[in-house]
Amino acid sequence: MPLDYVKALWRKNKKGLHIIIFIKLGKTFQISTKNPVIFNIWQEVLRKHVLVSDFHKEYKVEKQIGIGNFARVYYAKRSGTDNYYAVKAFTKEDLAEYDKGIEALYNEIKIMRILGKSEHCLNFFEIHETKNSVYMVIENCPGGELLKKMSSKSKHGE
Repeated sequence: MPLDYVKALWRKNKKGLHIIIFIKLGKTFQISTKNPVIFNIWQEVLRKHVLVSDFHKEYKVEKQIGIGNFARVYYAKRSGTDNYYAVKAFTKEDLAEYDKGIEALYNEIKIMRILGKSEHCLNFFEIHETKNSVYMVIENCPGGELLKKMSSKSKHGE
């Protein structure tokens, strides 16, 4: 990811203190609270603005539901909830092979963050980075791929 992105780590220490550690350009900053409700609110707000690295801990991938030029899309359940999401999984190796692949991913993340929550757009929830991959967690819209549905009809009504 680009150097100007902030990575966040969520931790709970042995004394029951909830800690969020921010990392940017090799420098760290941390905030903490003993109140788990406040900690959960911080996490929920921050997840849309930072990179997090707990994807495999937070989500259980159930099946692949799509594939594109740069990513595979999976149906995943958030651990400890009944919430399901679509997850676009980008391998760093594949992104590096495409001309402007990494730049295209940065732009997609930037656009999704700007759009925020909207009833008319696909909602973006968070971005995760692991050693080999980047995962974009987005709203699951059941019913299949829109492009396939549109191309299967010869005429499109209004």
